[in-house]
Amino acid sequence: MRETEIRAAWYGLESCEKCAIRHLVLFADLTSKDFGVIHLPIEDIWLPPGTALYQQDQSAEALFTIREGLVKLEQYLADGNYRIVSLLGQGDVAGLEATISPHYEHTAVALVPTKVCRLPREVVARLTPQLNRQLMSKWHGMVQRSQQCVRELSTGSGGEASAVIRERVMAARAIQSRRFRNSKATTNAAMSSRQTRDHCKLDRESSTYLEQAMEQLHFSARAHDRILKVARTLADLAGSDPILANHILEAIQYRSLDRALFM
Repeated sequence: MRETEIRAAWYGLESCEKCAIRHLVLFADLTSKDFGVIHLPIEDIWLPPGTALYQQDQSAEALFTIREGLVKLEQYLADGNYRIVSLLGQGDVAGLEATISPHYEHTAVALVPTKVCRLPREVVARLTPQLNRQLMSKWHGMVQRSQQCVRELSTGSGGEASAVIRERVMAARAIQSRRFRNSKATTNAAMSSRQTRDHCKLDRESSTYLEQAMEQLHFSARAHDRILKVARTLADLAGSDPILANHILEAIQYRSLDRALFM
């Protein structure tokens, strides 16, 4: 079940003005006067991993701004299979089709603990002139990401050149060869529990992130060690001796996706 905090519109103004991602959301350009026409509540909704925000073909009654977390959009096919068409993160909008269609075109599912703002379509319709720039910006961003994906699939381009990636991988393998020169293990993935403790020491910030993930996402002890091993490899690929907070966060995200995409 999803947890909901309902904030009336007259409280919503203060909340939106203090929002840490105000510059990213649909209401970024609104003034106090604009909020005066809102008579429906704006909800803050917490979604546990695996929870559906809405289903494909469901009546499209609202748009959702992603404040925290990660959401995948799924499209179910006639043969019963489905494909993941997009991943939405902080500042993205789910359910944009609600502005022009009576039904949702995809199923939206939270991959990690996610917080969204629910914007009733009546509110969006009433404020369309004021929201026009932000709506167009969101649509444009979605189209650009889709076009980029098509270009990369058709040309094989995107990101780093293969030669650069190969150099980084070879450098990381050399680091691991030196690390395990007196051990039966040859890679980070093969580390024992003791080796993981020795080679995957975390600073306070990284340790806090990992502890929070273990508690909120209910990871097992095995998952804990796997996250550390992946983080160690990410640090090696970056040429970093210490495991930094961004390495831990990326490893947690990979583990979350691995579990959520196939649940």
